Amino acid sequence: MRLLVLGSSQAAALALGRDAFTAIAPATELTFFALPGASWSRTRIDEAGRLGPAPDDRFGLRKAAEWNGCERIGLQGFDHIAVSAARFHLYYLARLMRAVDIHGLPATGALPRISRAMLSDTLAAWVREDLAALRTRLPVGVPVTMIAVPYPLAATDRPGPSAEPGLARLRRHPAAPEIERDYDAAVAGVLSAAGIGWMAQPDATRAGPFATDDGFARPGALEAEKPDLRHVGADYGRMVMAALARRLGGAPPGSLADIGPGPLPGPLSKPLSATAGPP
Repeated sequence: MRLLVLGSSQAAALALGRDAFTAIAPATELTFFALPGASWSRTRIDEAGRLGPAPDDRFGLRKAAEWNGCERIGLQGFDHIAVSAARFHLYYLARLMRAVDIHGLPATGALPRISRAMLSDTLAAWVREDLAALRTRLPVGVPVTMIAVPYPLAATDRPGPSAEPGLARLRRHPAAPEIERDYDAAVAGVLSAAGIGWMAQPDATRAGPFATDDGFARPGALEAEKPDLRHVGADYGRMVMAALARRLGGAPPGSLADIGPGPLPGPLSKPLSATAGPP
């Protein structure tokens, strides 16, 4: 089987987990292609069926060559594609919960109040919007698994150059656990209805609602002058890539809904030399 892993800069951690994947699935040809988030959002499939930055995105073209060894990647011939690139409008949610409370859930005193059903419908609409954008970047007829982009590290709550006060407010919301469950359910539900596999962020990597445990930071990231609090390191990548290998290679017959549409993959080979993930 040939597996392509696509994504924004968040896919760097997955590339760092390559060895964990191949230890479980040594027969899979594993290829990575990632771009910075702004460039990923403008990627296009050209007439030759290659995915890459927009033609006028010089920064993206340069980063594609640096990170992957090529500016564009052909999408033909892959048996499965995994994508880690979408936060499904997490920051829309953070802004919404500054302005409203949810009937029946712990409240902040904000007005107006909306129903939980309205929140769920809104979340689902945002997921469908991101999914529609994703569809323009993928070939038709190839099974797809979406892999959650990890939440920013818990340290983003602290004052400093990498602080995220909007996200911190969402985490402190008295109904944050329930809101997170609704958010996760909306993502899983929409993707399942679309026939796309979904791998949520592992519970073991979370530090409360909408937060990743600081222990999964990249080496030195927390101590840097401007800390990198959005990207995780190799420990996270190994955990997720091992789970992906088990899912694609070890799913028993009858569990296709767990990995997306299409035939059950065959034996999962040495990694292709074509591309490597971003550093």
